[in-house]
Amino acid sequence: SRPARDGKGRARLRGAAPVIARTALLWAWCGGAAASALGGAIGLALGPAPQGVLQLAQAALTGDTTAQVILLDVRAPRTLGAWLVGASLALAGALLQTATHNPIADPYLVGTSAGATLAAVSVVPVAAAVGAHFGWQVGGWLPWLQPLAAIGGALAAVSLAFRLARRASAERILVAGLVITAFAGAATSFVLTQLSDVRLRAATHWLMGGVSLPDASAAVPALAVVGGALLWSLTNLANLQALTLGDERAAGLGVDAARLGRRAVWWASALSA
Repeated sequence: SRPARDGKGRARLRGAAPVIARTALLWAWCGGAAASALGGAIGLALGPAPQGVLQLAQAALTGDTTAQVILLDVRAPRTLGAWLVGASLALAGALLQTATHNPIADPYLVGTSAGATLAAVSVVPVAAAVGAHFGWQVGGWLPWLQPLAAIGGALAAVSLAFRLARRASAERILVAGLVITAFAGAATSFVLTQLSDVRLRAATHWLMGGVSLPDASAAVPALAVVGGALLWSLTNLANLQALTLGDERAAGLGVDAARLGRRAVWWASALSA
């Protein structure tokens, strides 16, 4: 009968759905890897040097110091920085959208970016004052101090958002995040007005953003955070997928939605910082 045939057709479609999803995920991974490799090649190839990337690579292998500096000290850290920025923002956006059930959620909505900015801008004059008082040279530590301070500021901001919300619902967290963003933005403006001309110029340049790194070691904090967040996300992949169905359905599947959502937002905060 026709209803029986329709039922068999729907059963076949349901059986084919996981295969289609796995195929789409495989294509997404392959496409992302190809695009990442292409972007890395472009990053290594582009620059003011007249030589092409193959010529620079050959010269570097033969011991040409100039070619080695261009490839290893300038272009490779820049390409690594671009990769880390892309990976951090992509994973942070996915975690925030999963935790808040909002397809347009970003780090600005929960105060993450504002808290990280305030901490990163404030740590420079504080470290300089402490170093001057004790006679320490802190200039070499700034590439480490700023990202660590940014992570601390981001985590403090999102923790405060949860405290203000009192209950980890998406709506309350977003409203609390907007309040924290406004306060941290005003505090950042105040800190900038207290800086000298040289430090103000440096802070403004830092706030504009960029992917260049002084050396590859400056990428260690970002590498650690991206690696930890990716490992945590893959470990909790099934629970995160259940969370996309909503808190009530996730709870029905045995998932602690509030706890998982908080941890996802914390990792997204560290990634954004």
